[in-house]
Amino acid sequence: MRMNIRAAAALLLFAGCASSTPRAADPTLPRAKAVVTAENVTPAPGSAVTDATVFSADVRYSIENFQPGTDYYIAPLFASNKGERHTFNALDRISEAPRITQPEGELALRYPIRRELRHTDLARPVRIWLYVMERTGEHTTQVIGMAGPYEYTTR
Repeated sequence: MRMNIRAAAALLLFAGCASSTPRAADPTLPRAKAVVTAENVTPAPGSAVTDATVFSADVRYSIENFQPGTDYYIAPLFASNKGERHTFNALDRISEAPRITQPEGELALRYPIRRELRHTDLARPVRIWLYVMERTGEHTTQVIGMAGPYEYTTR
């Protein structure tokens, strides 16, 4: 009996390690492309946001050339004052964003924006995009689709 418990514990430990390993797209396959739409976006674009604001949206996505063994994520990104094509968010790592596991689907996104509002790189007015990203390496992703921008004022 003891041997079975140890074997089960070892198997769980191994499975946990395997699931945390980033899975990048196979570069020999056609590139993925996503179509993303957002409905019921709150707060309403054009309104004011504060530290207490939670950005939310019902998101639909469809990924062409979806690779089942690849990590895909959806995350809000904010316009940076470092230039027109610069965006950022306050996630510590992409794996904190909702992971997409199917080639198409819907999800309810809720994202507190307090950390971004306090960030010195945040451009004003506040502009938010929803990016679908594909993992391309251990620490790299590429944007394969987006919705937005959704623009807000600050008080």
